[in-house]
Amino acid sequence: MSIFMNNKNFRLLATSNFVSTIGDKLFYIALLTYVSTFSNSTLAIGLVSISELLPTVLASYIGYRADQTKRRFSSLCLSSIIRSGLYLLIGLSFVFVRGEWTILLIAIMFNFISDLFGQFTASALIPLTVISVGKEQFNEAIGFTNGISQLINLFAQFFGASLLLFLSYQNLAFINSGTFLFSLMFLLVFFKQNKALRVNQLHEVDKSEKMPFLATLKVNLIRLKKEQTLFPVVSSIIILNACLTSISSLLQMLIALNTSMVIGTYSFTIAIIGFITTSGMALGSLIGTKLLKNLPLSKLLIWDLTLLISFFCSLFLTNLYLSLGLLFPITFFIGVVIPKLSAWVVSIVPQSELGNSIGIVNSLLTAATPLFSLIIISLASIFNLYLAIAFVICLSFFGLALMIRNLRVEKTIIQKKIN
Repeated sequence: MSIFMNNKNFRLLATSNFVSTIGDKLFYIALLTYVSTFSNSTLAIGLVSISELLPTVLASYIGYRADQTKRRFSSLCLSSIIRSGLYLLIGLSFVFVRGEWTILLIAIMFNFISDLFGQFTASALIPLTVISVGKEQFNEAIGFTNGISQLINLFAQFFGASLLLFLSYQNLAFINSGTFLFSLMFLLVFFKQNKALRVNQLHEVDKSEKMPFLATLKVNLIRLKKEQTLFPVVSSIIILNACLTSISSLLQMLIALNTSMVIGTYSFTIAIIGFITTSGMALGSLIGTKLLKNLPLSKLLIWDLTLLISFFCSLFLTNLYLSLGLLFPITFFIGVVIPKLSAWVVSIVPQSELGNSIGIVNSLLTAATPLFSLIIISLASIFNLYLAIAFVICLSFFGLALMIRNLRVEKTIIQKKIN
């Protein structure tokens, strides 16, 4: 909080990001509520979820392209204007276009393009944040930004659900359009006070060291496989994150098919799911890391994967209260797992190789997790919801088997060191 209050440049960038986050999430719950009334709601919800996941799958490449952008000022301004225009068109489509599926496809297409620009903006803001706060305080700054963004995600879902009680879908889209223009105002003030950053290359990269994006991912994967215990842990976390990412979409489909699971209204039920997910991860990061600091990461993953299997089995009972009761500890443990992974990598990797190893882990988590989620949601949308749930259970069992085997390997390594 102190860095936000004391650093004006960071405050402008962070506020712009927070307002943009509201824009990202505000219309999402409205769109889900809209499609929940469709006759084939499972397919409709799946299409919305896939459109949200695809930009995340491309996040690594979009970030790579953002790093190469020289004119960040004009690029960031254009990104905000385009996003605002896209949601303006979505709002107009609700007014002038006939046919619910036609409106949905227009909304999905424009929302997808908007999210691509959103990924670009988030990536382009990172070097600006580094310059504003310095490398020494960057971890504190990014931690503050991530924490507040989680709370804003939670607020935006409940706020969107509340607005739907007295606003139409098109009006909510128009409000969403305005948030991106409001976000742009803070960027304009930032660049007005930091004119040198408008066109300058923020960091120079030696051209001899640059590699194509796919070649970089391939090299990183080969290096990761050489780590005897690191690769199984990262693989299990990818599976865990993929299943967790798909939970919201699968629950939305299940609730749309079983109206007895609705708590109040459909949009309010979705907001509750988001609240439990966000609060669980936040509490895990803030409290769980201290309470479980001595618990080995492999054991923690075994606990979480076991809970995850129980959660997906509970979906066959269509008891939302039981499922939500299992969801909270799952997200709590996830909040502990991610910081533990970073600390574990730092502890076992030589300092000279630390940057490469962290890059490997981040690349895989960023690219593979949404890809697996995309497969899961596609199964539910195209084939059958319960087939997708069964697939996730099998995937979780595979991750659990990896961790049980990895725990035995770790014990063997420890015994060899003792002997």
